[in-house]
Amino acid sequence: MISFGIDFGTTNTAVVEYLFTDHGISATRCGENNLPFPSLVALHPEKPPLFGTEVKKRRRQLKTEGYTVISSFKSILGKKERISVAGGSYSPIDVTALFLQYVKASVEQQSGVEMKDAVISIPVDFRPEQRCALRDAAWQAGISVRSFVSEPTAAYIHCRKELAGASNVAVFDWGGGTLDVSLISEEQGTIHELAIAGRSLGGNDIDEMLARHLH
Repeated sequence: MISFGIDFGTTNTAVVEYLFTDHGISATRCGENNLPFPSLVALHPEKPPLFGTEVKKRRRQLKTEGYTVISSFKSILGKKERISVAGGSYSPIDVTALFLQYVKASVEQQSGVEMKDAVISIPVDFRPEQRCALRDAAWQAGISVRSFVSEPTAAYIHCRKELAGASNVAVFDWGGGTLDVSLISEEQGTIHELAIAGRSLGGNDIDEMLARHLH
């Protein structure tokens, strides 16, 4: 059996393909040039949208060509904001759906397996309306969300072999939008979240503070 896991991040998005067999579980990372997908979308009123690494490399050039480059759209999921593009506007769900559709197509091309569903990791304090918006965006992209898992716990599961023998583990997941911490215990193969905490303080906030300080 094959299953997919998506770490939809504010800055980068990673995808792992899991193969379950009688001999165990193997994991294969999917991305762009063996790296995660930059969570970037460029929209144009007359041209097809662009995504990921291409947008990251050509960001300044694309703006001069009339594209609207959108980043950190995960942080506005679940809000009633609109993203203005010449000739129209998009909701956060629309932009996320376009990006996930691109990720889905890229992964399917690499793996040769259709991504019908996936488990998606989320920040520990992701509100119900944010979860609903992410589920809607995934559905628009053709991905059924099997379940959500907190980002620190997903990181622990990925590094489980390296942490074998540790009964209690503290995981710090500091990304572009949030800082999440989980205290995890594993007993007889069962993982328990003993405590979780999160703050809306990430790389974006640090970038802004540095920019203000330098200015």
